[in-house]
Amino acid sequence: ISHATEDDAIADKIFDALSAAGLRVWLDHREGIRYGELWEPAIRKAIQQSKQGLFLMSQRSLESQYCNAEWHRILDLGKKLYVALLEPIPIEDTPLLLGSIQYADLTRPE
Repeated sequence: ISHATEDDAIADKIFDALSAAGLRVWLDHREGIRYGELWEPAIRKAIQQSKQGLFLMSQRSLESQYCNAEWHRILDLGKKLYVALLEPIPIEDTPLLLGSIQYADLTRPE
């Protein structure tokens, strides 16, 4: 799960729901980066070993160079990228490539 640190609370809920559904999920602060470990290589390794990725799109994640590098890397490796919209984002603020992927709109109550 690629997300901005400020979105940890929703990332945790999504992690829990996906894990409960039987999926193997990697989330930086929950599943893999130990104290003292360099986080960038750990995230790169997790992306390399994953079958697919989930990008939690918020204004904060779109402004993060690390989050942008993560979703680009997922696509560069030819892996499927799922996108979940966490808050309304003006279309002009959405990168063209991300805007072309059908996303799950989590801004609307179900």
